[in-house]
Amino acid sequence: TTDVTACDSYDWNGATYNTSGAYNFSTTNAAGCDSTATLNLTIVTNTNTCIIIGTEQVNTLSTETYIVPQIPGSTHNWGFINNSGNIISGQSTNVVDIIWSSNPGSDILYCVEIDDNGCVGDTCFLNIVINSTTLLSEIKLDELNIYPNPSSNIFNIDFKSNSTQN
Repeated sequence: TTDVTACDSYDWNGATYNTSGAYNFSTTNAAGCDSTATLNLTIVTNTNTCIIIGTEQVNTLSTETYIVPQIPGSTHNWGFINNSGNIISGQSTNVVDIIWSSNPGSDILYCVEIDDNGCVGDTCFLNIVINSTTLLSEIKLDELNIYPNPSSNIFNIDFKSNSTQN
């Protein structure tokens, strides 16, 4: 008798099994006697958390949080197709914090779940667009006025510049 736990299916003595149960295999052994082997099989369903929740339009050098559903006992492998981000916390968990590149462009964030039985789930993908940002110090303003101060919900911004602004 053999006890086996497998993900989705299990091949044994030329047959593929997709359902948990006890299976017998009858054969003749080397001495010419009848022999029966028993397989006690437990099939666990492959995990599938294929939804990544988080911001798809990000700014360069911004830090964003991304989440997949939490399943107790599972670990997660996060990564990028184009390596435009850096995971700063949470790599093996269902929640990661990512700081995005200083270069505008696009990337694809992915996550693969591995459950406590070692079953590997589907790879989930999220398309990310990394937008450039302009710092106020880069605009070259001669004067900047924000009023009224204090303000409640509405305020005005006036500025003067000797340079053409895009």
